[in-house]
Amino acid sequence: MKKVLVLFCCFFALSLPALAEEDVAAVQSVDHSDWALILGTVVLERQTILEIADTQTSNSRTLREPRLKKGMDINYVPYKLIKQEFEQILFVLEIYVQKMWEVEVSKLNRDAQLAYWLNLRNALVLHTIFFHTPIEENNLKDLYYGTNTKASEWTTKKVWGEWQFLSIRDIEEIISSGWPDPMVLYGLFYGAKGGPFLMNQAFTGENVYALLEQNGRQFINASNTINISRKKGLEVPLVYEWHSDLFGGAEAILRHLREYAGKKLGKKLARASASQITYTFDWELNDIPTRIGGFNLGQMYLAFNLKGTCNNLDSPNCGQNSLFGNRLIQPRAR
Repeated sequence: MKKVLVLFCCFFALSLPALAEEDVAAVQSVDHSDWALILGTVVLERQTILEIADTQTSNSRTLREPRLKKGMDINYVPYKLIKQEFEQILFVLEIYVQKMWEVEVSKLNRDAQLAYWLNLRNALVLHTIFFHTPIEENNLKDLYYGTNTKASEWTTKKVWGEWQFLSIRDIEEIISSGWPDPMVLYGLFYGAKGGPFLMNQAFTGENVYALLEQNGRQFINASNTINISRKKGLEVPLVYEWHSDLFGGAEAILRHLREYAGKKLGKKLARASASQITYTFDWELNDIPTRIGGFNLGQMYLAFNLKGTCNNLDSPNCGQNSLFGNRLIQPRAR
C-alpha cells in the first residue's frame, strides 16, 4: 500500500480546476497518444481474437475455429504476460499519468473534460492492477473493497489536485456529479469481467459519447452481463447499483437496458419487471485465458499486438516492428 502511494506521489501531480459551467471552446488540447498507444497494444478484443484466428486457420489445418463460451465475449488484458515480459508498458503508462498534471481542465470544453477524467481514472485502475499482479479472483475484490489490514485501492489517494489528494473514487464522483448521464458508466473500467470493458481506444472530446454508447451496447449484450431465469429473476451487474444515482432507480435501469438491448435480449427484458432485479458481480480478472478453441491467446498476443502482423509465429523477423515505434518493446532480460 505504501509503495503504491509513494509511487504515485512521486510521479503524478494533478491540477483540478473547477469544472466549466458552460461548453466553452477549448483553448488547449490534451495529448492522450500514450494512453491510446497502450490501449491499442494491451486490449485484446473479441473481434481481434476472431480475426487472428481466421488468419491462423488459413495457414494451418491443425487449428480449429475458436469457441467463445458464455461469458468469454469480453475484452481481455494479458496482465501477467505484460508484468512478466514487457515492463516498458508500465513505464509508458506512468509517463502518461505524469503528463496529466500539466492539463488545465477548466480550459477544456465539456466533452474534452469528460474524456480527460475517464482516461485518467482508467489509467490509474490499470496501473493499480498491474502493480498488484498476479491477482487471484478474490484479491481483485479485496482491491476494490479493502480488507481488515489494507485499505481499498479505490479510496487510496493516488494523485494530487486542488490542494488535496484524489483517489479513483474521488474521480468517479467528479465524473458522476459533473456528467449525470447513465452513459458515463460505460467508461468506467474495473478490471473484472462483471464490469464495463476497457476499450482499445482512448477517449477524446470528439469521440467520447460515441465510444461510450458503443461500449454500452457491447457490455449490455455480452452473454454473461444480464441473466434472466425463473429461479433467480433478473440478474444485473452490481455496477448499476453502485451508480444508481445516474439512473434514478430500478425502473429507470430497466428502461435503459431495454433501450440498448439487442433483439434476443430485448424480448427477455420486455417480460421482466424492475421488482425482479438483483445485483451480482463477477470479480474474475479479465486476464486472457490460456486457450480458446485450441488457440494459445498468449502466443497470439505476442505475435499480433506487440510484434506487428506476423503470420508465421516462428519467423525470425517477428517482433521487429513493435506498435510502440521507436520505443521498441522487448521481453526483459532474464
